[in-house]
Formats: sequence, C-alpha cells, structure tokens
Amino acid sequence: MNDTAKEGLEILIVEDSPTQAEQLKYVLENNGYRAVSARSGGEALAYLAARLPALVISDIVMPGMDGFELCRKIKSDTRLRRLPVILLTTLTEPEDILRGLECGADSYIHKPYEEEVLLSRINYVVMNLEALREPTTEPGLEITVAGKKQIITSGRIQMFGMLLSAYETVVRDGRNLKKAFEAQSLMMKELGELQKELAARYNKLKESEEARLQFTYMLAHDLRNPVVSIQGFSRLILEGDAGPVTAQQKEMLATIAFSAEKQSRLIDEILAAAKADSRHMDIEKKETDLAKIVDETLKEMEGAASYGGVSLAAKISARPLLAKADHFRIWQVLVNIISNSLKFSLRNDAVSVSAEKVRAADVIIPGHVDSAGVKTLRGEYILLSVQDQGTGIPAEALSLVFERYLQAGSAEHRRKGSGLGLFVAKHIVEMHDGLIWAESEGPGKGTTIKFLIPASGDADY
Repeated sequence: MNDTAKEGLEILIVEDSPTQAEQLKYVLENNGYRAVSARSGGEALAYLAARLPALVISDIVMPGMDGFELCRKIKSDTRLRRLPVILLTTLTEPEDILRGLECGADSYIHKPYEEEVLLSRINYVVMNLEALREPTTEPGLEITVAGKKQIITSGRIQMFGMLLSAYETVVRDGRNLKKAFEAQSLMMKELGELQKELAARYNKLKESEEARLQFTYMLAHDLRNPVVSIQGFSRLILEGDAGPVTAQQKEMLATIAFSAEKQSRLIDEILAAAKADSRHMDIEKKETDLAKIVDETLKEMEGAASYGGVSLAAKISARPLLAKADHFRIWQVLVNIISNSLKFSLRNDAVSVSAEKVRAADVIIPGHVDSAGVKTLRGEYILLSVQDQGTGIPAEALSLVFERYLQAGSAEHRRKGSGLGLFVAKHIVEMHDGLIWAESEGPGKGTTIKFLIPASGDADY
C-alpha cells in the first residue's frame, strides 16, 4: 500500500500497558497511519461511540473487559460491526484462535511481534476493507475443539485472514527455530573447539607437571646423598670407629648429626609436598595400631626435643587404637606436627602428645556444626593431639597454618622451617578420610594441632 492510501486512516489501539501502546503508536505513525489509544475495553467503546476509525487493534489480555469481549461487542453493534478488528495476543492454543473467529476478529498478531509482520497484517486488512464490511449470510459453523463446541459465524474473508495470520505465525516461529538451531550448532562447534584447546592445554600442563615432579625427585636424590653420608660418618665417629673422641668433639658431632637430620626431613617435606600437589602420594591402608606409631615417633623425636631444651610428654590409651591407615604416612604426620611444635617452643617448654578413641559427636570440631548448633560428624575416630607452650597463633591465622609456605609465627621462627610440614600433614590426613585443625587461645598461649582418623569399621559422616 502506498503512503497516499494510508493518509487519513485512523487506527484505534486498545492496550492497558502504556509502554506497549506507545511503542505500537510509534510504529504506526512512523509508517503513515494516524493512531489513537484507549487503556481499556470500556474506554475504547466510549471512543467508538463518538468516532469511527478505519481499524481497531486490541490486546486480548486486559483487566475487566478482555479483547475477545470487546470484539464481540463491536461486531454485535449494527453501527460498528463492519469495523475490522485485529487482536494482539500471547496465546497460542488452537481454541484461542477459534475464540477469535467466534467473536468475529478479522486477524490476529502474536506477541512479541515483528514490525514487518504487524504492517503486513494491517495492510491486508486495510486492502480488504470493503470485502470485510460485507455482511455474511452464511450459517454458523459448529466446531468441536478440546471437547468444547464453538459456533463460528465469521465470513470466508475473515476466516482466510485468521488462517493467514496463523500461517505467518508458524512460518515466523519456524524461521526463528531455524535461527536458534543454527546458533546452537555454531555454539556446539565453538564449544568443541574450546574443548580441544582445553584438552591440549591440560596435556601440556600435565607434561609440565610431570617434568617438575621428576626434577624434584632428582633434586631430592642429589641432596639426600651427601646428607646420608654426613649422617653415616658422624655416627661412626661418635661410636669411636675413627679413634677416641673428646667431649667437645662429641658435642660438635651431635650438632652436625642434628643439622643433617633436619636437612633430611626438609628433603622429605619437599618430596611429600610435590607428591601432594600432583596427587602422586601413595597411601597403603592396613589395620594399624596408632598408639604404637605415636610411641615410636616420640622415641625418635626425643633427640630433637632434648637438643632444643624441650620436654616431650605422652598420654596414650593403654588399649590398641586400631584404624585402617598407612603406618609410614601417619608417622610422617606426627613427625611434621611435633617438629613444628618444637620449632615454636622455647627452652624448658613442654610438648605433650595424646591419642585416644572418641565419638565424633563428643569432639568440638571447627566448621562441623550446622546452623542449629548440631554436630555434623558421626562415627568413632582416633583423636591425636599435639600441644605446645610456644608462641601461639592469632585467631585470624588459624585457618592459614595448613597452607603451603605460610607460617603464623614470628619472623625468627618462620626462618626455622619450610612451611610445608603442616601442608603435607593435612593432605595425608584427608587421604585417610580424616580431619585436621589448629586451636590456640592467642599469641603467647601455645598451640594444639588435632587430627581425627576413622577408627576401624566405622567412618560414617
């Protein structure tokens, strides 16, 4: 339709949403039509009583009188019945389209609409105004849809218009579906490429991690050889195999042996941390008496404690403390924790170690209480604790003590360790399905490291 034919054609918009009414009005006026709007069916009928536009475009879903009822009133009015009505709808069910035919609508447009489709429907209705205004003499057509009978009194032109509207809607939805499918196919293709790229990066990273781990192994091996030699020759000299040894020489050799032992443990920590990072740490769980491991560890640590002027005390259950555990790894955890306590202790301090079987519900475990204050850990565990009288830890730093390379003591004490011992201990405990945590009342009040290992036959959470 040319612009000249549009001039003077007035379209009444019936829409309860001011925003949508203004949007539709803008589209119509921008394409040569004159547009007025009404906020409700009642307001539209009042306007129609005074003026007769060329066309009515009405929303269906409105408060009070809906679009179907408004159309029915227009078509039942002898003065207005030849006025074409287009319904705007979000409804998609076949019975909704038939309700449109039943009330005499000439066409419908599905929301959200495309401007091109909207103008095409309006042009169709405007171009067929004379045909649409001809009264129908055809008898009503009875149709049953979804078990409901409906009488369609629309003329053939109106039916064709509604069918054309339905067809255009299907075509549009099909086109949109095709675009969505094409977009999805493109996205899946891009996702596939991204997955390939991520897989390549992962393999490269894995190779790099393997190379790093192999380098760590070789470095530890090269460092360990001279340390073993120092330990061996120191022991031989102390035992007199190289001749008489004076008291002063024995003291010096003891210092050498102690330093070599510290270096050996540092190498072990570096290796264990590398394995923990790469998830290559081996765990061989067997029925094990943790009380015996504690006893063995304390005997081995007596020399280090004595050298620092710290006493070791133990409180161990007389009964066997059985658990499915790796003997060497639990020993490693205890050595790391006790070494850490000795490092932060002063001369004449004491470090106490305890081990007992407990019910998890009887132990206060940070982070394992729900919002109602109920403990969430269940079952029987072996509880091992290492308590010192050292520098203590501020409350805000308690969660950091198990982080790699992070230490929560003074600068003087931080220089004494690698910051790997408790990181490795946490990893080992978690590989045993256990828990580990730190407690301290604050700086200068000592620290207690506790960990739980599931007792044999019961590890329920």
